[in-house]
Amino acid sequence: MSGKDSGWVKLWRDQFHHEISERKPWCDGYAWTYIYSRANYKHGIVNFRNQYIQVDRGQFIISALKLSELFGWSRRRVNSFLTSLEVRGMCYISRSNRFIIITICNYDKYQSTEIEIDTTDVAPDVTTDAQQVHTNKKLKKEKKKRTPEEILSEISVMRDRYQDQETINQVFQAIASIRKTNQITDSVKLSILQAWNQYPIESVMTGIRAYLEKGYAGQGKNEKYLLGIIRNLKPEESERDGHTMKSTGSRALDDYYRDKGINII
Repeated sequence: MSGKDSGWVKLWRDQFHHEISERKPWCDGYAWTYIYSRANYKHGIVNFRNQYIQVDRGQFIISALKLSELFGWSRRRVNSFLTSLEVRGMCYISRSNRFIIITICNYDKYQSTEIEIDTTDVAPDVTTDAQQVHTNKKLKKEKKKRTPEEILSEISVMRDRYQDQETINQVFQAIASIRKTNQITDSVKLSILQAWNQYPIESVMTGIRAYLEKGYAGQGKNEKYLLGIIRNLKPEESERDGHTMKSTGSRALDDYYRDKGINII
């Protein structure tokens, strides 16, 4: 874009508490503006209902009920809206029984750190290049390596998405058994959970059960193979109650359903 349609404007976050925002329901565009304006501009710890949770830059925590009240929408419309944002690659949603974590995609690209950082300690006659070096140093300080406690906190949040915790434990043990040490680090667990988070809960659990029941870990097939099973599983196939279904396109999933007595055509 060029001309008047290019560049940036500052957004007043407090406008969402102003009378201008009291007229409900909000449109999708205004709701999206609220979401990306709420994201944290730096890493931190948030106390959500007496639970301390690690929140990264570009993320924020809220409940679907609160969004429903803010937007003047039904819970169903809120969930549909969030799903559409994920499908369009605008954000990622991590859900638990108590809250959701929204991660804005490309937050660093669209929210210039230079705007957010207080540069009053830079002398007026400093050159542009020197000021950029100063800014980069401050950015490096912000991007600290996560502590083990922070990683465990995020693992806990992402695991809350699943009710069947025993099956989650079993699949982590199966994946660990492939390693020479028979262990996987917490950072690996977190990356696995983050990968699963892109798919519906039913698809993830169905894929995990197929992986465990077919004994794929014993064949040396790791979490990437499991993710492939989950990826190839269509959402409507995760709750199949008939006796005949079309092939999923995945041999592993087709074998899984055949073992369940379902005829694959």
